[in-house]
Parts: sequence; structure tokens; C-alpha cells
Amino acid sequence: AIALPRSPAPGGVPALRLSFRVADWRVGNVHVVPYREQRRKDGSHGAPKRLTARELERAEAGLAEEDQAVLRLLGLNTRTFYAYSCGGSGLGVGGRAVEALVGHPRVFPSSGEGPPLTVERAAVALSVRPAPEGGLEVMPTAGGAPVPLTQLRRCLEGLGVDQTFTWVDEERRRVLVIRPEAPEVLATIAAALERRGQRFPPQAESALLERLGALQALVPLELDPALAGEEVPPGPALVVRLALREVGLSLQVLARPLLEAPAYPPGEGPPRLVASTPAGRRSCRRAPDPEAHADAYVDGLRRREIPGPASEPGLARTAIGRLSRMLDGG
Repeated sequence: AIALPRSPAPGGVPALRLSFRVADWRVGNVHVVPYREQRRKDGSHGAPKRLTARELERAEAGLAEEDQAVLRLLGLNTRTFYAYSCGGSGLGVGGRAVEALVGHPRVFPSSGEGPPLTVERAAVALSVRPAPEGGLEVMPTAGGAPVPLTQLRRCLEGLGVDQTFTWVDEERRRVLVIRPEAPEVLATIAAALERRGQRFPPQAESALLERLGALQALVPLELDPALAGEEVPPGPALVVRLALREVGLSLQVLARPLLEAPAYPPGEGPPRLVASTPAGRRSCRRAPDPEAHADAYVDGLRRREIPGPASEPGLARTAIGRLSRMLDGG
């Protein structure tokens, strides 16, 4: 294991800071290589140099927490001193090593040139929009950027045990770490679109949107506003699942802001929900804050000790009532 230096003393300033370079993403094997930047007397930092295990162990003034957090997650190879994820046959595969860099301010491509890259988690969604020649076009996207079907399929085929892959959005200088909710379903959809094409005639609109809508619990759906139907505000509906244990209860709360759409754990799933109703298509954008408050309350309930079976029905009623008021804004 790599021995990490201590954190700086209170008020102290680290003598060096770290930056990281992401290399070889185009061939499927991702390397994350740490570099050191020595602090000068005037407070600036010198040119990045490849970090070695010996230099890390001798870092007398410690490392900033943001650098230590990355090193703890990376799993650096003690011989080569870089993190490595083998992506098999898939382009851009190897998300585990890159995921450790989410939120770090100094991440660069292998050349080290240009402004820093933003590393963030994202989901693959299916974007449906009107085609220029009429009808509809279906396009996989990640973080709002189009992902070519062939490369998406190869990424999904090469998923490793961590079930993640990376995608580079060069235009916005982003590295997206993607962990599909249902990779098998997504791979089936990608293969079907490759076989038949991504454009659908106007008469297929209703059937296509209905079928894709049924899958949005597994693959998020992004609809052009012209296709989303009536926009409605998110509702306060909850699905609370209770399971009786030998001692006490287990609770799981799901938010259902659009009654006709699937329910999701707070903060998970697509940001916009779409559903077909007898009155036509409807959509809503989820409200994250009330959902997060409800999730935090359930976490608090899970940590409570339940005195005995007699209290279980009362606890369940209390939980449901409090959660309903939270999602209703009360």
C-alpha cells in the first residue's frame, strides 16, 4: 500500500500539490498518472513533474485533503506508480481509476496542455427529437453530448467488474464517468438502432415514445420540448416500501412526481419524467431539494432503534406522514 503523508498542520500550506493526467483513453486502457508541483517561496507552483513513491513519502509538509482523497481512491500501482484500468475491447473503458478524479481541480490530458478537464459522473440517456426531414431521431447522449452508437456498443461490450466506462467530451473538455443502470438493456437498444437506423417515420411517433417511456426506469429519456407534451409541476406522491424484520422495520422511500411515470429513489433516475395518459402526453421536471430532504429523513429513521413490535405501526404512520409533508413543501 502507498503510505500517504499527513495533512498540513492547522494554518499550514502544503509544500507541493498534485495534478493528474488521464492517458490512453482512446485505446480502452485508462492510465491516471500523478504529477507534483513544488510550491515556490512566492506562493506560486513550479512546472509539473512525474510523482514518485519516494517523493510522496518524503512530503514533509503534507498534502492538501483534495489530493489525499484522490490518492486514497486511485489504488496506485506500487511499481509503476500510476493507476490503471484495463478496458478490454471497449473504447474509453476503465472508469474506476478516472472516477477517483471527480471534482479535482487539476486534471489534464496526457499532454498536460490547455485548461483543466472537468471530471464528472453522468448517465447515458436516449435523446428523441424531430428529424430535419420529418419523423423522429433517436440519439444516445452522455451529459448532453452525443455518443456514436458504434462506440457506445463497444464501451458496453468491454465493461469490467466495476461496470463503468469513460467518455471524453473534447468540445467541453470533460471526462464523463458512466455507470449504466442497466447495461444489457442499453446494449440491446444500441444494437437495435444500429440495425434499423436512428430515424423513425412520423406515424411511428406514438408507439416509439410509448415503448421508450416504459424503459425510462432503466434508461433515462430526453425528449425535445415539442414531443414532451403538457408540462406539469412535480407532485408530492411517495412510494414508501416497508419490510417487517425480526426486529423493527426497514423503509425505502421512492419519489413519484408524475403519477403515470415510474417511481425512483430520491436523487436517482432521469431529471425529467414523461408519461402517456388518456388526456395525452405529460412531462415534469423533478424537484431535487424536497426529494433530498425526504431521503435524509429516512436515513435518520434507519439509524433509530425501535423498542419493539408494538411501536412498528406507529413508526410507519409517522414516517409516511412526515415524508408526505416534506415532499409537499411543508
